[in-house]
Amino acid sequence: MKFEEVNLYKAAHKIILECSKIQSKMNKSFKYTLGSDLCNNALDISKYLFIAYEEQENREEKIRNIKIIRQTLQQVLILIRIAHDLNLIKHEDYVSVMPFIENSFLQTKKWINKA
Repeated sequence: MKFEEVNLYKAAHKIILECSKIQSKMNKSFKYTLGSDLCNNALDISKYLFIAYEEQENREEKIRNIKIIRQTLQQVLILIRIAHDLNLIKHEDYVSVMPFIENSFLQTKKWINKA
């Protein structure tokens, strides 16, 4: 299976797109601080996802990278929640990204069980 066909990759890609959209709607006071952190964490998810996907020989290394993905998903969730609580983003934007984050958590759990 190609990397681009993996469900977790598809969800991570949507998280990147949604986080970029959220950042673009933030005011300048937060766009380059909170917004940049949000987008950087979203990009890190894809980076560690690719590393975990490519790891075929070392099970412990694969699980370590999947755990990093889960931690980074939590950071994204926290940053989006802060942006929402500070009224930097609309409720619709907050709600639109949640299914992709939840799906990613479920997918990483499956990856750990398969590893």
